[in-house]
Parts: sequence; structure tokens; C-alpha cells
Amino acid sequence: MEYKVYQSKIQDVDQKKGIVINYDNAFDVVDTDGDISRKGAYKKTLIENKDRAKWYLNHDEGLLLGVPFIEGTKEDDIGLLSYNHINTNKQLGADTLTDYLLFKEYDRTLEHSIGYNAVKHNPYDLGNRKKGRELTEVKIWEKSTLTSWGANKFTPVVDIKSMQKDDIDLYILMIEQMFTKNLKYSDERKRSAEKLLNELKSLSNDEPGETTRIKEPTDIEVLQTILKSLQNG
Repeated sequence: MEYKVYQSKIQDVDQKKGIVINYDNAFDVVDTDGDISRKGAYKKTLIENKDRAKWYLNHDEGLLLGVPFIEGTKEDDIGLLSYNHINTNKQLGADTLTDYLLFKEYDRTLEHSIGYNAVKHNPYDLGNRKKGRELTEVKIWEKSTLTSWGANKFTPVVDIKSMQKDDIDLYILMIEQMFTKNLKYSDERKRSAEKLLNELKSLSNDEPGETTRIKEPTDIEVLQTILKSLQNG
């Protein structure tokens, strides 16, 4: 089984029903793995295999978030549009759903990954003597919501390794909303966020300019810990 990390804007979040809607993959776009998915690649797996698929946090089989690819999931002209039902009866699910709501408000997204088999694929010329794959049939086994940020130039989330001061300030603002907007996070999650919020504020104050980029490993670790703590409480 292979894993593919992707980011896509959250299309909709139904808080009452616990439904998260997002695109899991875009067609006709070369991703960071050098793969390009074609329309129809998910048609067979949505018929034969979606009932067996699982939805985890960080690919951890002990952290089951809910049921992915429920009714409404389909391929359209953009990509694989997935409807997913999160289990809000568990604190893990309730906190993660609130994360989705918060990120959607700021036109951001949580990062995701799928575990899959490339059943049918063809060589694809990427230029500069590089070869990729044209995926024409994919079998999905699992989907995960991730607590880390990745590099993908086709997505709205800024790569952590090149994050600018304005982006740090935006995430500070987002985390502050956990407390000022009475969002339904667990007390444990809020305690973790409060501690790390102070660290982010300190990091932001140390930045001398609008285009200064974060390069120190300690800074990267702090930012990675933010989302990990916000997801796991």
C-alpha cells in the first residue's frame, strides 16, 4: 500500500450531523509524487471497496475518526469529492470536527493522506528526463487527517519550512478563536493550545520582517507541535 499526502480546501462542514466534505484528489494535476490521476480512477473502488475503508488520525489504527466516503462521495470534473462522517460521540472526533470548522472559517485546510494501491497506471513523461505515473485505477484502503503540514504548491496552506511572519500571525489568530468564540473544544485541548500559543507569540515577536522565513529546526518543531497538540489534545 502506498500513501499520498494531499491538501484541498474544505468544501463544507455540517456540525450537527458531523459531516466533512472535501476533495481527496484533483484530476489532471501532477502531484509532488510525480503522479497524475485521471477521471475514472476511483470509479471501481467507490463501487467495490469504499465500505471497507477506514478514517484515521495520522494513519493510527487506534485513532478512528469515523466513516469515510459515505453517500454523496463521487467523482466530478474536478476530482474525488468525498463525504465523511466523523464520530462526534468521541472526544477525538468532536475536537477534530471543531478543527475543521475553525480552519474552514479562515479558508484553510487540514492536511490529509490516503492509503491506496495503484492498480492500473502508465508511464508519464514529466520532462527533463523524468518519468511519473498516470493513474487510471486506484484502490483506496484508508484516509487520514494529519497533524503536520506538507509542501504542495497547488494548495492554500503554506509549507511550514517557508512560513512567513504573516502566516504565523494568522495561525495565532486562529488558535485564539478557540477561546474567544466559545468553540466546543475539550478542556485538555485548550490547555495544550494555550501553552503553545504563548510560544508562537514569542516566535512571531522575534521575526524582524514581513518576508523573514523560518529556518531554525527548533522553530519548525514548535509549529509542528501546534497542530499535533490541537488534534490530540
